[in-house]
Amino acid sequence: MGMSAEACHNGGGQFFRTACVTLQQCIDARPREEEDGYNPSFEEWALAEGVEIYDPSDQEQCERAREALDYDADYYNDYEVCETFDALLCDEFFEDVQFLQDLASNGPVQFEQVKYNEIV
Repeated sequence: MGMSAEACHNGGGQFFRTACVTLQQCIDARPREEEDGYNPSFEEWALAEGVEIYDPSDQEQCERAREALDYDADYYNDYEVCETFDALLCDEFFEDVQFLQDLASNGPVQFEQVKYNEIV
């Protein structure tokens, strides 16, 4: 419901963490290899940071994904976490990293001396 444990307690209710299905679906919806928008650098980062969620009922996976996206492990609003993930998909940082990796994979950069011809 997007309600924190504190708000639930203040309302006289009992707070139970639900599975992070929303967050899993959001993360799974990212572009995959051979799809438009796929970025190998972003994918490498996501896997290295533990953003992938295989079982939404496994709270450790959910917590690890939230923390990798700079939220508290038990952050209550997975919609907000998802918005952050989506914003990172379009972050120019990963485009720049991919550009540099592609550049490096093509070998050393070759420079050509430019000759200046004076116009008279």
